[in-house]
Amino acid sequence: MDKSLVTQVTNVQDLSTLNLFKSENFRPYDKLVVAFISELSDRLLKNTDQNFSELVALGFWLRERSLEKEFKPYFSSLRKPVGLVVHYTPANVDTMFVYSWITSLICGNKNIVKLSSLLSDLQRTLLENIQYVLSKSDFSPISNTNLFVQFDKSNNAAADTVSMSADARILWGGDESVSAIRQLPIKPRCRDISFSDRYSASVLNGNSLTELNLDDVAGRFYRDIHPFEQQACSSPKILFWQGDATLQSAFFKSLGDKFNDKYSITLKNEQFIMAQSMAVIGNIEDAQIYNKLLVLKMSACSPLDLTFHNGQFSIWVVPIEEIKDLTKYCDEKMQTLSYWGIDKGDLVKFLTGPSIKGIDRLIPLGQALSFSSNWDGYSLVDQLTRVISVE
Repeated sequence: MDKSLVTQVTNVQDLSTLNLFKSENFRPYDKLVVAFISELSDRLLKNTDQNFSELVALGFWLRERSLEKEFKPYFSSLRKPVGLVVHYTPANVDTMFVYSWITSLICGNKNIVKLSSLLSDLQRTLLENIQYVLSKSDFSPISNTNLFVQFDKSNNAAADTVSMSADARILWGGDESVSAIRQLPIKPRCRDISFSDRYSASVLNGNSLTELNLDDVAGRFYRDIHPFEQQACSSPKILFWQGDATLQSAFFKSLGDKFNDKYSITLKNEQFIMAQSMAVIGNIEDAQIYNKLLVLKMSACSPLDLTFHNGQFSIWVVPIEEIKDLTKYCDEKMQTLSYWGIDKGDLVKFLTGPSIKGIDRLIPLGQALSFSSNWDGYSLVDQLTRVISVE
């Protein structure tokens, strides 16, 4: 792609001479910023290949009506941007950095987005669309205050300079990556918002499943596991199955049938390795293949070691009798619990228990990948603004 959007940093002078450090911040929820995001939304929705469904979903979230509902209530109080926010992008989910970048932009901040040296086709398409909109003269003030950079991991001077420029850092990545970034020097008042290794699960009430609604429920679950091949932290890797399992096989057949022809029927090596590892441990009762999907049925009450689970269209099915049976599985690593056929009030009551250390999101099945500015238990708007106390 055209390198005019992404700056290749070879020395710190490349950074110090940029307009970014000379420009002022925007006001939170600035009209020009909203106009830019709205135009980016239109472009993604109208010009994106349907194979890139993730970009269509992003474009939908960026609509002005969605932004107003998501963000405007925050700005009834007196808030100011924190200053300059550095975003360290994750390797597993191509579009994730855009959500935090847009949130920071709406808060009025200037931004540096540190991109991986290897970009996927989807990321290239996304950046080309961002570049197209930013190149319009009306949006030059936004272009001047937002920088996308790449530099080699061995370029310690650039890494230190970028980190030291931050008034807040958003760290996307695995535990090791986040820990490594935290070793970089920062300002004394710099805020770190870390999104490290998490996993998610779904809970389904088999007693409410019928032959009439089965395909719809399978479609909802498919929407949660298909994008990003379950590499997103909010994509479920475990399905807790409560109650009647009569239609379980039919459910997974319907789910497997939804994988389209661009996916090979052959399972990936990672799936075979996972199944073999779990078999050696001895806590699986059955393994079935449904098209591209690997389903491992776990023994009741067996411990779940998610280090064995690498996504790649694989589901661990865990039988439960009551909602309280989830207690033994909800460790601090569990991020999202999506649900179907279960009363939300019962789940909320369960989550209030002091023994529940995990689960930061409770959301209906089929919406696990929908982004909110409240993520991993953080309010991003609160983290990326300063609230001015007036008495």
